[in-house]
Amino acid sequence: MAETGTDISGTLPYPAAIAGAAWVRSYAPAVLFYVAVTYFTAAFFMGDTGHYADVIAGSSLQAILFDFGHLLWMVLGWLLWNAIHVLAGGPDERAKLIFALIALSWAAGLIATLAVYDLALRVGRRFWVAAVVAATFVFSQAFLDFAHTGCAYVTGLALCLIGLRLFFHYEEKRSHSHWTGVGAGAAFACGVAVWFPYILALPGMFAAPFLLFGWSARRVRYIARAAAASAIIAAVMYGSAAAAQDIHDPQTFIEWMSASSHGITTSGFSRMVFGFARSFINMGNDGVVFKRFMLHDPFNPVSLFDLMRISLGKFLLFYIFITVLLAALARSARGVGFLAFLSLSALPVIAFAWSWQGGDMERYFPFYPAVFLSLAYVLSEGAWRRVVRPAAALFLGFLIFINGEALGKTADDERQAAALARIGEIQHSWKPHSEIATVLAQDEVFAFYWNFPLHPMNLTGIMAQRPDGEPVVFDIVDRNSEQAPRWRETFASETLTVWSRGGDLWISKEAFAPRPRADSAWVEGDDPRVPWRDIHQFFSQLETGRSTGGETGFFLLPPSPANRERLAAAAKEN
Repeated sequence: MAETGTDISGTLPYPAAIAGAAWVRSYAPAVLFYVAVTYFTAAFFMGDTGHYADVIAGSSLQAILFDFGHLLWMVLGWLLWNAIHVLAGGPDERAKLIFALIALSWAAGLIATLAVYDLALRVGRRFWVAAVVAATFVFSQAFLDFAHTGCAYVTGLALCLIGLRLFFHYEEKRSHSHWTGVGAGAAFACGVAVWFPYILALPGMFAAPFLLFGWSARRVRYIARAAAASAIIAAVMYGSAAAAQDIHDPQTFIEWMSASSHGITTSGFSRMVFGFARSFINMGNDGVVFKRFMLHDPFNPVSLFDLMRISLGKFLLFYIFITVLLAALARSARGVGFLAFLSLSALPVIAFAWSWQGGDMERYFPFYPAVFLSLAYVLSEGAWRRVVRPAAALFLGFLIFINGEALGKTADDERQAAALARIGEIQHSWKPHSEIATVLAQDEVFAFYWNFPLHPMNLTGIMAQRPDGEPVVFDIVDRNSEQAPRWRETFASETLTVWSRGGDLWISKEAFAPRPRADSAWVEGDDPRVPWRDIHQFFSQLETGRSTGGETGFFLLPPSPANRERLAAAAKEN
């Protein structure tokens, strides 16, 4: 057992080796581990990285402030954009901005890893405990993926972890500075401003000192200072952004907030349950399989045996591990404090995920701090150590094997090559102002533009942006959005616009098939407003031209009189 130093309020001693000159020896392994893991892996999903760059590039600060959900991230991006424009301008400014956003997120990931390692070291009191917790954190799918992107989530998480670390710092010092609580509150406020859903973590964060260290008048005062600082700083940031947009009344402010939903309406318990597991473990195509089973997809049915054989194992392993973690916490008085911290952090997040877009793996970041601090505790203390330790080792090994392979550079190269092979066949017949239509956004050709934003094909090749700044690939059905029921009108209008500019319209062959492919992301009933029969009926009436590839290829949609007439009629539908 490591030598222990100053006691944290008599409850949570931590290794003395983390002080002074030994800091480098203690923390260098965590730095090297993060650098090595991120060097050999890549994001399989880049999220809105390209979208952020498109919005930021050339926009005024007032326009940037419209993004309520990512307010501070957009401001940081705008500052980066202006710095790039002044210091490193040129024809590839957008690419430089994307790279800068990714670099910022990667650096935040390093800070978050060090914060988790540091907190686990204080809670677990052993270096091996901190190492296991930090490694599990780094190999969690959502973190490992988004640390490679230019999205806001990891930066917001790092700020929340800094705030929590300042709470621990306050407990460790005999001379308690008022500024420590203010700094923690500022970190929490900035974390929320980077990505607003981190506000769901604040009840647990502000309650953590009481739950982990006990109740005292001194803690009440410094938590009150932290909460006040957080509220004031958040009010200043959001108030200034509102004033810059001439938002001065509650109704308009609520409309500004609501715009962050982007018209997405997905919800449900099953999405939340699967999304929670997916936040930690790569499920591959298992999410589609799971939904097909739950919704009894008639086109690609999945039996219970199929579900168990293909995907249920990873799903069950995750929830068994979570059950062991919760049970271990409940076995001791001190563990109950961590369990309360975890519950208070998780319940708002789970309720929100249940009600809105719970399948997204980033949705569960706000209670990551509580999860990994709780893991550090059960690995170091409690009657269930003999159960938790092998379970944690098995779980970590599973994450390394599954997520390491799914997010490895080899898998990333294979995904890129598969998309390029399909795009390459179109490239030979490509002409300016042309566009490509896929049935869903999950199609690898559609995703190529978003997931490989720095690829030359997306910067200067046929996949580069249209003159109006929009991508050349669009999805025919935007499932579970407000626009989904109007897919015919949207598609017809877009196609007529392409033809009016002299371009071609290439459509995925899947749209013309009587049933969706088994390897596609289509799940019948996922959006009941758009059944497959409507898609097949609509496209089967259109004339097709040249063909590329096999069943995963594309048809050229010629601007024939018959096609123009049908699409003009569809464009007028309401």
